[in-house]
Amino acid sequence: MTTIFLYHCGRFFNLEYWHVKNNMLSPGSSIILDVLEIWMMPLFFMISAMSSYYSLTRRSPKQYILERFKRLIIPLIFCTFVIIVPVQVYIERASHGQFSGSFIDFYPHYFDGLYVLGGNFAWMGLHLWYLEFLFIFSMITLPLFMLVIKQKSSHIASSTFSVLTKPGAIFLFAIPLILVEMFVGQYRDNIIGLQDFGGWSLLTYLVFL
Repeated sequence: MTTIFLYHCGRFFNLEYWHVKNNMLSPGSSIILDVLEIWMMPLFFMISAMSSYYSLTRRSPKQYILERFKRLIIPLIFCTFVIIVPVQVYIERASHGQFSGSFIDFYPHYFDGLYVLGGNFAWMGLHLWYLEFLFIFSMITLPLFMLVIKQKSSHIASSTFSVLTKPGAIFLFAIPLILVEMFVGQYRDNIIGLQDFGGWSLLTYLVFL
């Protein structure tokens, strides 16, 4: 979490576009942030995958879905409608000279149009997109997690684990990642291949999860 905090603080100073920028920019900041983007969000999704696995060993699928909803969607809704996101959009609009006045004055205008279409309402939560897509990915991968848990004592699972424990076997995980990157590379102009979410495409994060 400290890395995430420092990363977003650094976005004020790097050379790429961001919601709010400092008057003086730093090429060094861009280099540091580019390095962080390589592993930061993939690591978060891998940790989330481990959390999902151990959660499902103690909960039924129904309990797991309810737990994910309470931990991910409810905070996302609250922060998107009440705090954090409205404040962020207000600061962005004020710093760009698009609004003058207090946050209280701005809040009713927060619901004027969708953010992605030039409006203010950021229904995806802006930097809280991780919560939204982690919930979606958790639902998509739920059947796979249940299958792995049920088959963890089977011969197939034992053989798979035996292969993966061999020296150098960890590099096998790069194969699906390479294939997905080759696929999404054809769609960089839409949400499938867009790399605005922490430096990787959303479909690639599904591989890490």
